[in-house]
Amino acid sequence: MSDRRVLGFAWLALAVVTWMVLRDFFQWSFATFDIPNQRYLGSFEASSLLGVAVSVVAAVVTWKHKTIYDFCIETVSETRQVVWPGKAETRENTVIVVVVSVIMALILGGFDLVWSKLSKFILGA
Repeated sequence: MSDRRVLGFAWLALAVVTWMVLRDFFQWSFATFDIPNQRYLGSFEASSLLGVAVSVVAAVVTWKHKTIYDFCIETVSETRQVVWPGKAETRENTVIVVVVSVIMALILGGFDLVWSKLSKFILGA
Protein backbone atom coordinates (compact mmCIF):
# COMPACT_ATOMS: atom_id res chain seq x y z
CA MET A 1 0.00 0.00 0.00
CA SER A 2 1.38 3.40 -0.92
CA ASP A 3 2.33 6.01 1.65
CA ARG A 4 -0.35 8.35 0.31
CA ARG A 5 -3.06 5.70 0.77
CA VAL A 6 -1.92 4.88 4.32
CA LEU A 7 -1.94 8.57 5.14
CA GLY A 8 -5.42 8.93 3.62
CA PHE A 9 -6.81 6.15 5.82
CA ALA A 10 -5.15 7.65 8.89
CA TRP A 11 -6.54 11.07 7.98
CA LEU A 12 -10.02 9.63 7.56
CA ALA A 13 -9.82 7.87 10.93
CA LEU A 14 -8.63 11.09 12.58
CA ALA A 15 -11.49 13.02 10.96
CA VAL A 16 -14.03 10.49 12.31
CA VAL A 17 -12.57 10.69 15.82
CA THR A 18 -12.55 14.50 15.59
CA TRP A 19 -16.19 14.45 14.49
CA MET A 20 -17.18 12.25 17.44
CA VAL A 21 -15.39 14.49 19.93
CA LEU A 22 -16.82 17.67 18.40
CA ARG A 23 -20.33 16.16 18.26
CA ASP A 24 -20.20 15.44 21.98
CA PHE A 25 -18.74 18.88 22.68
CA PHE A 26 -21.48 20.63 20.70
CA GLN A 27 -24.17 18.52 22.39
CA TRP A 28 -22.76 19.55 25.76
CA SER A 29 -22.57 23.19 24.63
CA PHE A 30 -26.16 23.18 23.39
CA ALA A 31 -27.38 21.65 26.65
CA THR A 32 -25.31 24.00 28.80
CA PHE A 33 -26.46 27.16 27.05
CA ASP A 34 -30.06 25.97 26.53
CA ILE A 35 -29.80 26.05 22.73
CA PRO A 36 -32.26 23.68 21.05
CA ASN A 37 -30.48 20.82 19.26
CA GLN A 38 -32.83 20.63 16.29
CA ARG A 39 -32.95 17.77 13.81
CA TYR A 40 -32.13 18.32 10.15
CA LEU A 41 -32.21 16.06 7.10
CA GLY A 42 -34.47 13.61 8.84
CA SER A 43 -32.71 12.38 11.95
CA PHE A 44 -29.41 14.26 12.16
CA GLU A 45 -29.03 16.62 15.10
CA ALA A 46 -27.53 20.07 14.63
CA SER A 47 -24.62 19.19 16.93
CA SER A 48 -23.75 16.18 14.78
CA LEU A 49 -23.92 18.14 11.52
CA LEU A 50 -21.86 20.95 13.03
CA GLY A 51 -19.25 18.42 14.18
CA VAL A 52 -19.10 16.88 10.70
CA ALA A 53 -18.71 20.27 9.07
CA VAL A 54 -15.90 21.40 11.37
CA SER A 55 -14.01 18.09 11.15
CA VAL A 56 -14.28 17.95 7.34
CA VAL A 57 -13.05 21.54 7.00
CA ALA A 58 -10.17 20.84 9.40
CA ALA A 59 -9.22 17.66 7.54
CA VAL A 60 -9.28 19.33 4.13
CA VAL A 61 -7.36 22.40 5.28
CA THR A 62 -4.65 20.34 6.94
CA TRP A 63 -4.47 17.91 3.98
CA LYS A 64 -3.93 20.81 1.57
CA HIS A 65 -1.29 22.45 3.82
CA LYS A 66 1.99 21.47 2.15
CA THR A 67 4.15 21.51 5.28
CA ILE A 68 1.78 19.32 7.30
CA TYR A 69 1.24 16.94 4.38
CA ASP A 70 4.97 16.55 3.69
CA PHE A 71 5.67 15.94 7.38
CA CYS A 72 3.01 13.23 7.55
CA ILE A 73 4.27 11.52 4.37
CA GLU A 74 7.80 11.52 5.80
CA THR A 75 6.47 10.06 9.06
CA VAL A 76 4.72 7.23 7.20
CA SER A 77 7.92 6.55 5.23
CA GLU A 78 10.02 6.43 8.40
CA THR A 79 7.49 4.17 10.13
CA ARG A 80 7.83 1.66 7.29
CA GLN A 81 11.56 1.39 8.10
CA VAL A 82 10.97 0.35 11.72
CA VAL A 83 11.99 -3.20 12.56
CA TRP A 84 9.18 -4.56 14.71
CA PRO A 85 9.96 -7.23 17.32
CA GLY A 86 8.78 -10.78 16.80
CA LYS A 87 6.27 -12.65 18.92
CA ALA A 88 8.91 -14.35 21.11
CA GLU A 89 10.81 -11.12 21.76
CA THR A 90 7.60 -9.30 22.63
CA ARG A 91 6.62 -12.07 25.07
CA GLU A 92 10.07 -11.99 26.73
CA ASN A 93 10.00 -8.21 27.11
CA THR A 94 6.48 -8.33 28.52
CA VAL A 95 7.51 -10.88 31.15
CA ILE A 96 10.50 -8.73 32.10
CA VAL A 97 8.31 -5.63 32.47
CA VAL A 98 5.75 -7.47 34.62
CA VAL A 99 8.43 -9.00 36.87
CA VAL A 100 10.26 -5.69 37.34
CA SER A 101 6.94 -3.94 38.04
CA VAL A 102 6.03 -6.49 40.74
CA ILE A 103 9.48 -6.21 42.32
CA MET A 104 9.30 -2.40 42.35
CA ALA A 105 5.77 -2.53 43.81
CA LEU A 106 7.01 -4.77 46.62
CA ILE A 107 9.99 -2.50 47.31
CA LEU A 108 7.82 0.64 47.36
CA GLY A 109 5.22 -1.13 49.50
CA GLY A 110 7.97 -2.10 51.95
CA PHE A 111 9.24 1.48 52.12
CA ASP A 112 5.70 2.71 52.67
CA LEU A 113 5.16 0.21 55.48
CA VAL A 114 8.45 1.13 57.16
CA TRP A 115 7.80 4.87 56.89
CA SER A 116 4.24 4.57 58.19
CA LYS A 117 5.41 2.50 61.21
CA LEU A 118 8.27 4.94 61.81
CA SER A 119 5.91 7.92 61.58
CA LYS A 120 3.45 6.34 64.02
CA PHE A 121 6.30 5.57 66.42
CA ILE A 122 7.72 9.12 66.24
CA LEU A 123 4.30 10.80 66.55
CA GLY A 124 3.32 8.45 69.34
CA ALA A 125 0.02 7.46 67.76
